[in-house]
Amino acid sequence: MNGYPIGFRFRPSEDDLFFHYLTKKVEGESEAIPPFMPEVDIYCDEDPWEIFDANSRESFYIFTRLKMIKSRVKRTAGSGTWSNGNKREIMDGQGKVVGYNKLFTFKLSAGNEKMENGRWTMHEYSMYGQENPLSNYS
Repeated sequence: MNGYPIGFRFRPSEDDLFFHYLTKKVEGESEAIPPFMPEVDIYCDEDPWEIFDANSRESFYIFTRLKMIKSRVKRTAGSGTWSNGNKREIMDGQGKVVGYNKLFTFKLSAGNEKMENGRWTMHEYSMYGQENPLSNYS
């Protein structure tokens, strides 16, 4: 995170990620999004360790657009796919479902010889009825 003081750490809560950053992004308030939360295409021909700093111990916070194939989301990337582990509802103060936190793990395709370079997980935050999730990688 160039341009920030030494020791600066970005450690947002789930509420921060969902109710502030994702909401602002969906509403088009780009000035509220810090420069270290870029829009990145993670469903591309590259593996996660080719997109992000594989040696970093920090989490990465990005926005990505879902790629649809008919009525399904395309979750392939590079030499594997992002596999869904579970989905958890996010509730507002009145107990109404306002979004979801989906956990994904990157898995190499069968027979692929590439090195996995560690375990990659992703928390995908999406608003109820929206198609612009905020993804958190670590």
